[in-house]
Amino acid sequence: MRYTIAAGSRGQLPITDESGVARYTLVRGHSLRDAFGTELAVIKSRAFRSRTDILADGQPVASVRPRRFGESYEIDYGGTAYSAKGGSFSRAYTVTGPDGTTVATFSQRGGFRRSFDAEIRDGEDQALLLAAMFAIHAIRQRRRAARAS
Repeated sequence: MRYTIAAGSRGQLPITDESGVARYTLVRGHSLRDAFGTELAVIKSRAFRSRTDILADGQPVASVRPRRFGESYEIDYGGTAYSAKGGSFSRAYTVTGPDGTTVATFSQRGGFRRSFDAEIRDGEDQALLLAAMFAIHAIRQRRRAARAS
């Protein structure tokens, strides 16, 4: 399924499908909610750790960790290993499953108000992969801030 994530207001990013129907909302950069407002996932960054956890019902269900070099990340979802890779200067990522097939692509469009595009293969956990995309974005922002200081 294709999604567009546009800049919203009051700390909320609406996530719409290809037909313009609101499916999810990212609230204050860390809470992913469905169209009814039910919290599906919480993105939790740990201070002084590179790993970002994804929680559901208060329990960790996945973690996102940057690899040592380049723009690549490991996504551990209940023991299943996914991999996300992007170019050094790219704002686009491809997520592959354990068998090496592409399960999702994410890209960020720049400008004054950033927006994102996501395409996730049917049959995959849509909310989890969207949360992983925002976890990667949070890790990149932390890295950028650390380099600037």
